Amino acid sequence: MASVLRIEIDELKNAIQHLERSNWELKELLASDPDPEYRQAIGENIVMVAKKRARVAALEEELRRITGEDPAAGEAVEPEAVPVEEDGSEAGGPAGGRSIHEAEGQARLPQRVFPAKHPPNPKGTKVAGRRSA
Repeated sequence: MASVLRIEIDELKNAIQHLERSNWELKELLASDPDPEYRQAIGENIVMVAKKRARVAALEEELRRITGEDPAAGEAVEPEAVPVEEDGSEAGGPAGGRSIHEAEGQARLPQRVFPAKHPPNPKGTKVAGRRSA
């Protein structure tokens, strides 16, 4: 049972990383193109991240109860906030923007954005497992 919980926790943490990566890419796109679809996708992804974080916390608590060990020792998962103006542009400060807080499912992305573990590579740089644009 404990190994199944650890696997699910790892899968959820991986999904969270992909969602956060997607939001990083969407934020970059939003800075140059105020498409409302980007803003909506960011909000939906943040909700999914928060839900997945809550599930991770519940599973880690169950794992602690079963095994007595702390599965998250040394692994802090920081929350992400993406300040966005109502019109879809990046927020300029505390008065001008609002933080969208985090929270299951798949990342909601426009067709031209794909989640990845690392920031985009400069053109011409090849990385194993990624197609160049």
